[in-house]
Amino acid sequence: MSISVREALKLDCFEGVKLIAGQSGLDRMINRVSVLESPDLDDFYTSMGKGDFYISSLYAVKDDTKAQMNTVKMLVGTNSSGLCLIDLYMNDLCPEIKEYADNEGYPIVMISNFVPYAAVITEIMDAIIEHKEDTITEMTIRNLLVPTVTGQEVCDTAKRINNKLRDNIGALYLKADPGEEVGVEALRHGFRDREHWSFLKYEGGILIIMSFGKEPKERINMQLKQVIESIDYYLNSYNLGISRFHKGLGNLSTCIREALISCEVCEGRNESKVYYNDLGVYRLLMLLKDEPELKRYHDEIMAPLADYDQKNGTSLVSTAISYVDNDGDVGRTAIDLYQHQNTVRYRLNKIKEILDMKEMGVSFYEKLSIAVKIHKILG
Repeated sequence: MSISVREALKLDCFEGVKLIAGQSGLDRMINRVSVLESPDLDDFYTSMGKGDFYISSLYAVKDDTKAQMNTVKMLVGTNSSGLCLIDLYMNDLCPEIKEYADNEGYPIVMISNFVPYAAVITEIMDAIIEHKEDTITEMTIRNLLVPTVTGQEVCDTAKRINNKLRDNIGALYLKADPGEEVGVEALRHGFRDREHWSFLKYEGGILIIMSFGKEPKERINMQLKQVIESIDYYLNSYNLGISRFHKGLGNLSTCIREALISCEVCEGRNESKVYYNDLGVYRLLMLLKDEPELKRYHDEIMAPLADYDQKNGTSLVSTAISYVDNDGDVGRTAIDLYQHQNTVRYRLNKIKEILDMKEMGVSFYEKLSIAVKIHKILG
């Protein structure tokens, strides 16, 4: 398992770090960390490996720019992941070396000599170990979501995730916007004493498993509300899917699936939070989202409107979406779009004309509503 240079540079030990070359290579993966301070760098070559990340003051070649270039070329040639320079004997590299590193996409960073080598090595290796654990956790969760998994297998897996999970169980799936890492970590830290809960990284988000004993429904709802309030406090922008609560650890896979579906709908509808209980027809559509027939239905209704908009500079697609979002209420749609009600009625009649649905009554809204919901699911 490994982490990228980009991820490593977010660690505490790299506070104040300067990236002096190779920005395009920040996604190179670090497998291990080594110190490069051998007086004879050629002797060091045989022990170099792919994905090695090196820390060095380049003391052995500090006064020889040609030797410095050869050193960087050697590091690139061994497919190492990057070089961390300590500013003890130099505070930059010559332009030719930096240009070479840029062309090769080889990251070179510089940090203060007051940062101990051991701190860099320890923090990166700890992050690699944590990443390994997160990867194992993700694989475990994926196995829970396999359709053929049995209730007993789910119970056994749940105990491996957290052997203190109780019988009443629910799940939340949180996807925060980039730059919210500090808030996510603060949120995790704030609930660290909830031994009957689990905070797990999954597919770029956080899966929160909440479990309770025989607490009344009111207390469970109160604690769920507290979690949501905490998320609001720590994060500025996020999508949150909230499952129902189920009885029995064998239903953990159902909870997770409901939370994931709710979050996906949440993203499609551009909302901050969605409860699975409130999904309505989305619950069925999400199960069919990969079926070709679903996209065909969508294209039969939404594609002609999009084509008309593109050719005529109109806003029929956005009108259809707003009309459905406002439950078919023309007045609310007009307010939402900052248009007169007659303008909205004209657009709706144009939609019916394009789709050959002028003779339809209630069924027009039903068909349009389903198409708009599929449109949001498909992004």
